[in-house]
Amino acid sequence: MRLPVLLSSVALAILALPALAFPVTIESCGKPVIFDAPPKAAVIHDLNMTEMAFALGLQPSMVGVTGITGWYKTGPEFL
Repeated sequence: MRLPVLLSSVALAILALPALAFPVTIESCGKPVIFDAPPKAAVIHDLNMTEMAFALGLQPSMVGVTGITGWYKTGPEFL
């Protein structure tokens, strides 16, 4: 459960910084991960991460969202 959240967070952080110089190396689970270019698409795996992506203005890069159940009322930004 922690790894998908961590990777989603990393993807969101990279998508939020398009002016960042690439390649970018980050450490994930004690190992280096190299991004040669910013991600072109993101799949968000939890509702709280989706809200964070919306707050960062990443809707154009989002291609999928999971973790939304009948308990939540979705707004028009999900359509």
